This record gives sequence, C-alpha cells and structure tokens, in this order.
Amino acid sequence: MNKNPEKWAEVNIHFGDPRENRTALLSFVKPFVECFKKNGLIESWHCFEGRCPQRGPRPTEPEVRLRFYGELKNVEIIKDELDSELAKLVNSGKSPIIFYNCGNHGEPGDYVGEANYWGSDWPIAMKQYQNGAELGLWFIENFPSVMPVERWQKISHLILNQLLIPHGNFHTSVGATLNFSNRGLYLFRVE
Repeated sequence: MNKNPEKWAEVNIHFGDPRENRTALLSFVKPFVECFKKNGLIESWHCFEGRCPQRGPRPTEPEVRLRFYGELKNVEIIKDELDSELAKLVNSGKSPIIFYNCGNHGEPGDYVGEANYWGSDWPIAMKQYQNGAELGLWFIENFPSVMPVERWQKISHLILNQLLIPHGNFHTSVGATLNFSNRGLYLFRVE
C-alpha cells in the first residue's frame, strides 16, 4: 500500500469497435490533454492500451487507459470534467465510446501512481510514460495508418540506441522494437 498516495485521475474508455482506439486518441484524449495543460491542471499524464477483466461490456477487448497527475484540487476538477464529458458521449448514442469507468489499473478504486513499484526511479519512469504517450499521439496524427519504412527505421534505431540494445540491420531493429512494443500500445504498421 502506498503510504503517500499520489494525486491521479484514471479513466478507462471502451469502444464499440476496438479499432476506434486510435481515433479516440486524437479526437478525445489529445484535446483533453491540451486543455488540461493549457489551464495548468496537470503535472504529468500518460495513456496505454489496457484490458480490464472484470469491467465493461467486452472485458477481453482493449481499452484506452488515460491518467492525469497533479495537485489534489486539480485532479478532482479533471475527474469531474472527464466524467461529465464521457457521460454525454456515451448517452448520446452517437459516440464510438460505449462504456467508461474510473479506477486503478482498470479496477474500482483510485490509481495511486507506481512509486511503490519503481521506488526512487518513479519520477523518470513517469516522465518516460508521458514521453511515450506524446510520441504515440504524434505517430497517430502524422501517420494515421501506414508509416514509411525509412521513418520506422530511424525511429526504431533511436529507440534501440537509447535502450543500448545492439542492432545491426533493419530487420533486427524492427524485430527487437516490435517485441518491446508488444508490452504496450502498438501504434502502426510498416509498409
């Protein structure tokens, strides 16, 4: 149990068609992130693809797990805003969002961060989560379905170099990077 809980808001968003997750990142997640940043409500944020085994109409389908970190009063504002906007979308019947829940790794309760897991490395891990989410949004916005091979080569080269993973050619780079990516949100295909 975390002795000093961090101030987080987590929402898990389920879509009628899981292929809508990418669209949601641009049409729903990005505007919220931009608004909360502009208004100084968040210190950090990140999102993942997750699965929630006990919640939602299709518990085996992926969901978008979105988290915001900030001062307690700001996190309460964020939670209220997310709940209000998501309820409107779900109730409209016109949104690809069919279900959402707030929670902790998709389960009921409050997300408290992962300082207990990461220890003193949590601040750098939290920043990396945010950097990955921002890079993911950029990929999806700039390469909606297919990323050119030469761009993928450069990106995989940089990611592997930062992780100090040796690689010799494009196939090794892509294979190693895809194995790494399979732990989280896979963003695009390469042609």
